[in-house]
Amino acid sequence: MRRAMATAEVGDDVYGEDPTVNRLEKRAAEILGKEAALFVPTGTMGNTIAVKLHTEPATKSSATTALTCSIGNWP
Repeated sequence: MRRAMATAEVGDDVYGEDPTVNRLEKRAAEILGKEAALFVPTGTMGNTIAVKLHTEPATKSSATTALTCSIGNWP
């Protein structure tokens, strides 16, 4: 594992320079039949992005969630 990590081709995924992330996003888009895909490192980050895309910004209560769910408790 260490050898694979040390010899892996890497880049900055923020600037679209990481070949592994680029391949992963391209493959995910192909599988889902979409134009593009976005890799996020956690499910919580993906859920937060989804909620923000589907709600109005800067509102006190943009979405109704269960009080115990992770996005309902996010600061």
